[in-house]
Amino acid sequence: MSVRLRLTLSYAGFLMLAGRMLVPLARLTKATREAAGGSLSHRIQLEGRKDEFRALADDFDAMLERIETHDAEQRRFAANA
Repeated sequence: MSVRLRLTLSYAGFLMLAGRMLVPLARLTKATREAAGGSLSHRIQLEGRKDEFRALADDFDAMLERIETHDAEQRRFAANA
């Protein structure tokens, strides 16, 4: 196998691996944009192994839950006032 072919195959493998690794980051980015746009009901619910992306997604989901609950309480308070 020539060096050029090995490099090409290695590069293709790297691109596939990098693409798979960035999928959770793309989901996190989408969720943050939706939250910034006012949609607090969206959750990431990232599945798979417990790694840094999963921990970040779980924390983000918990944060959105707290903000959504607080927002609902504020709306009820304003409606009752």
